[in-house]
Amino acid sequence: MIMKRLYLLLLFSILILSTQVSAQPAPEKYGWSFLNFTTPVFNWDIYRNSMFAIPPDSSGITSPFDLVFYNAAFKSALSAAGNCFGLSIMSLIMNKDGGQLGYCCPTNFYGGSGTTGPTDVKLTRAINIMHGHQVSLACIQDFFDQVVGGHSLLAHYGKDKVKSIIDHEGPCLVSITKGLSPTDGGHTLIAYEVQNLGGSHFHIMVIDPNRIWADSVTLDQREFYTNGRNYIDVTGDSWTYKMAMIGGSSFVYDLWPHSSQAHLTGTAVSIAGPTGRVPTSLGLAIGELMTKIFISDLDAGSGGMVAQVQNSEGKRLFKPGTEDIDWDPATGLRSMVPFFPSDAVGEHGKFPFELFYNMAAMPNAEVEFRSGSKGSFVAIGGNAGFIKLTTHEAGVTATIGVTGVGTASPSVSVKNASKPMLCDIEILIPTKRGEINRIYSLKDVEIQPGESSQLEFAITGARDVSIHGKSTRGSLLTISQQALDHSKDFSTDAIAVTPANGATWAEEEWVFMKRPPVVHLTGK
Repeated sequence: MIMKRLYLLLLFSILILSTQVSAQPAPEKYGWSFLNFTTPVFNWDIYRNSMFAIPPDSSGITSPFDLVFYNAAFKSALSAAGNCFGLSIMSLIMNKDGGQLGYCCPTNFYGGSGTTGPTDVKLTRAINIMHGHQVSLACIQDFFDQVVGGHSLLAHYGKDKVKSIIDHEGPCLVSITKGLSPTDGGHTLIAYEVQNLGGSHFHIMVIDPNRIWADSVTLDQREFYTNGRNYIDVTGDSWTYKMAMIGGSSFVYDLWPHSSQAHLTGTAVSIAGPTGRVPTSLGLAIGELMTKIFISDLDAGSGGMVAQVQNSEGKRLFKPGTEDIDWDPATGLRSMVPFFPSDAVGEHGKFPFELFYNMAAMPNAEVEFRSGSKGSFVAIGGNAGFIKLTTHEAGVTATIGVTGVGTASPSVSVKNASKPMLCDIEILIPTKRGEINRIYSLKDVEIQPGESSQLEFAITGARDVSIHGKSTRGSLLTISQQALDHSKDFSTDAIAVTPANGATWAEEEWVFMKRPPVVHLTGK
């Protein structure tokens, strides 16, 4: 009898405890004890642990384009304004599976100070790694599936996506953007409920890593939740979110989005949680695929942008003169999407890069770009080979034409410059994928304004080099090779080239000298 009473008492206690746990407010359950924080630099360890297929070293020999992306974007830009994606997905996994990367629930157990992040530096590393998941192949493909056709610009579509995920898996990620420009970035929150207010009016209830339940004193922290302001307001195809309070106690908010159109997407834990492959592993014919188009500002400048992309059939990325993606099957590419960095703490400057992923074959293309306030570089391709143009000229527009990116015979042309500019052009070809890269560099190339092609720089069979153009200014050509086996490294002496005269060099004209690693090049 005594044992039976003890058993019933224990069972009653468990039921009481379960009721208390289930009654715990979602913002308390999923919230941290510290606010969204910035990480000035993501080291290579964070990069290679965020995704599969990134090598342990940062030499760039096995994955050269990944190194370009790391140095220009991932290293110091992806978390410069916060770790909202990492904080949100880390909390979701910890609460769903009981723990992640050595840390278990409750999330608010781990201490921190203000916006400096957790006290435990190993927890900071874990959150940083999870933040890097936003550029994994799985997340990019999931974003593409929602963006294609302009669906993510329709608030009711995003709301339905989020509700479906919650119904099937539980709380999920919801991401919003400030506008259409990728440089404006975005913000990621936890969505845990969709409330129907009648008709086409809904609230997506969220936990914002910029507001924590643990802070019951500061305005717009716990009271943001207790006063019921923690929602994305959806009415028909429009949405708004109170991103941050402006003016102290005035309850005036920075209302997102800042333009008439912006993206609203939902991502399941099953997509964003597992460590995925790097996006260069698209599983498509890399020889026919222009994997990425990437533009980055130089010297802390701003304003660099991809203005248009067009394939050989005349299909385009944007509607002319806008940042609206052209989804019309008759005129639009329909295979390329922008990447929106998700890290916003609040109001901040523009991101210093734009990145576009192509999900289909595009053997030939033209990319129109505008350089930033201190110049920009544009890289086109992937780990199977890429072409990179760098100019320090501010505010210049020009068109880069490429063929054969990812093959042994790529070429690049530059035309339609809005004003004179000097640029450096680099063509990288892996002559033995993952082991040997050959780099062809043409420096101090002068491009004059004009519609016709001002420069053509081509490689044939990773062997022969040809240069033709209109510039009478001298440029410098060098050829180098980088290998895992450094005994195969070499670099040529720089040779003066005048594009207007035209020149071609065959590989048999090179004199290879393995030790010292220098090759003397003569041309005809």
